Amino acid sequence: MILLTTMDSTFAAKTKKTLRNIGYESLSACSCEESIGLLKVSNEIKLVIIDIDTVVDVLPLINHIESKILIPIIYTTVNKKVPLNFYNSFYHSCIPKNGRDLLLESSLEAAMKLFRGIRNCKIKCQVNKNIENLERGQEYRAIFENDQVVMMIINPETKEIVDVNSAATQFYGWSREEMLKMSLSDLSLIKEELLEKKLNLVKYKKKNHFTVKNRIKNGDIIDIEVYSGPIKIEGKTLVFEIIKDVTDRKEFESMIKKLAYYDILTDLPNRKSFSDHLMDSIEKSKIDKSKIVVINLNIDYFKEINDNFGHHVGDSLLVEIARRLERSVRESNQVYRKGGDEFTVIINENLKRDEISKICERLISQLKKPVEIEGKQIFVTGSIGVAIYPEDGTDSETLLKNSDLAMYKSKQEGRNTYNFFSEKIDLETKLKRDIASNLRAALLKKELKLYFQPKINLQKSEIMGSECLVRWIKNGELYKSPGEFIPVAEASGMILDLDKYVLTEACRQIEMWENSNMKGQRISVNISGLHFKRQRIIRTAKSIFKKFKIPKRSIEIEITEGVFLDDIEEAIATLMELKALGFEISIDDFGTGYSSFKYLSRLPINRIKIDKSFIENISDTKNDLAITKMIISMGKLLNINVIAEGVETEEQLDLLIENGCIEVQGYYFGKPMPLTKYEKFYRENKNNIDILYFQKLFKIG
Repeated sequence: MILLTTMDSTFAAKTKKTLRNIGYESLSACSCEESIGLLKVSNEIKLVIIDIDTVVDVLPLINHIESKILIPIIYTTVNKKVPLNFYNSFYHSCIPKNGRDLLLESSLEAAMKLFRGIRNCKIKCQVNKNIENLERGQEYRAIFENDQVVMMIINPETKEIVDVNSAATQFYGWSREEMLKMSLSDLSLIKEELLEKKLNLVKYKKKNHFTVKNRIKNGDIIDIEVYSGPIKIEGKTLVFEIIKDVTDRKEFESMIKKLAYYDILTDLPNRKSFSDHLMDSIEKSKIDKSKIVVINLNIDYFKEINDNFGHHVGDSLLVEIARRLERSVRESNQVYRKGGDEFTVIINENLKRDEISKICERLISQLKKPVEIEGKQIFVTGSIGVAIYPEDGTDSETLLKNSDLAMYKSKQEGRNTYNFFSEKIDLETKLKRDIASNLRAALLKKELKLYFQPKINLQKSEIMGSECLVRWIKNGELYKSPGEFIPVAEASGMILDLDKYVLTEACRQIEMWENSNMKGQRISVNISGLHFKRQRIIRTAKSIFKKFKIPKRSIEIEITEGVFLDDIEEAIATLMELKALGFEISIDDFGTGYSSFKYLSRLPINRIKIDKSFIENISDTKNDLAITKMIISMGKLLNINVIAEGVETEEQLDLLIENGCIEVQGYYFGKPMPLTKYEKFYRENKNNIDILYFQKLFKIG
């Protein structure tokens, strides 16, 4: 049973759960008085954990344990500093409140093992109350000789060893006769004046617990814990010592500390070390008015490396990156691994912005060099964000948050770059946060409305359908443009819900039109690439189709080239299943990718849409006209329909017709319209799209 004394309910609940998981029962108390009460009624409690950050006046509890209970104490604190007056015979260790469970478990095991022997010995010898009355007699000799705990008696005036037990001779390696000719100075590595001070503290009962280094006969240096008290033997005041070898424990504690404060993979200081160092640096900077530079670095597309090459390759890459980053900064500056593919650097120097820029450029340059792992060359880049104390924050949490925001800005700008935090970035982030928080509510309230832009078949001079586009309408007015909320939806993952909402409403509208005088409508719907991962779109489509009865091929799904560039085989399988469900498939923004022509013949698609960036300059730029012609010709060869978007002028329209493009959409015919306006437009123009003009151009009339 372990007694936990804390006023922090969250910490109490977490610690009790951890204790339960590693096999300990526990009680908790909110005050020293309550803890003392529990100790008085329970003999099962074998250790006390005291949260010295929240518990007021812990000395009564400590004194009660030392005088009555004789069990070890472990302190917890966020500061890792224990007041001197808390040290006593039964203080074992201090561990961080937010440390790893392994650290707590290891500390408990070490404390239990160490204090089991010491407690028994102290009870026998009655060190705390009656040791000064202990005489050299049968009782003393029986205790001294028969206990397995190492004991010795010292003359505090001369430092001579007066007596040792058999456990001591085995422990140190000398015989009893040899040790009785030695002094404490022959064993201890501390200086003479400190040794004298220690003995005097013990003699006058001012301190009874020490951790020191001793030398044993074979020359090894060991760490020991010494529990001492004055003892009167034959009228002389001597010092009685109980000695415990804690060398292994010290090494273990060192290892545990490394586990708590260092990253196992890269051997860099970890997030905890970073946080502690940054807080210490801020306190120092408050005094000397110096600056602190926090550089936050994230590896671009690291997940893809793990997915494509395996996590063992990813781990090897992280180790190499860690070494490169260390070589790129001065020894006085420290690199940390925050976790995953995130690294940070703290620079405690008053640097100018151009000097910080050079460091960032050097870091980026080091990352860009290829890394060879298992015969493969791996190429990576990094995105960096910089925050500077005190202008970008006066506490560690704010500095880290702002360096993160600057890093994400670098991601948005195409990665492989760096950004300094600025008020503009902060404003943009708050705006995105506001959009994200309101967008989910907007979906529930149906503030997102479908607008429809007509698509025209020039050869037939008819409206062939429409593309539905989503608009955020609040209180009857446009609240946010798609350019503002779509990127936020994609970044937050809400794009999946948005896609589902738009596809559902499009199917609902088709069903309504089928039951009216607008039968035969076709709607194209844009679907995010994220929806194609792991065939989510198939599950979404099937669930929606169960709700509505609509004709096959009445819904066309528009995707971007990125969907099939990531995994062509998965894309083909998904698109084939969508076609089997009754969808038509269109590739949006065609021509802006890099590998589309290679895969186009393999994809089960019905239509490709020439990106409006080519149409915009088709009459002025030969390259854009050439690309447009090529896409139209390629569509004819592959028997794939081609539609041009962004048609705004008659000149653009004439060039498209001259080159055989028969499907178009754009402001020339109509902007995206709310439902009622589109329905009116359709009824008025469904068979009257300037037939004579198009017949003349196509020379078919």
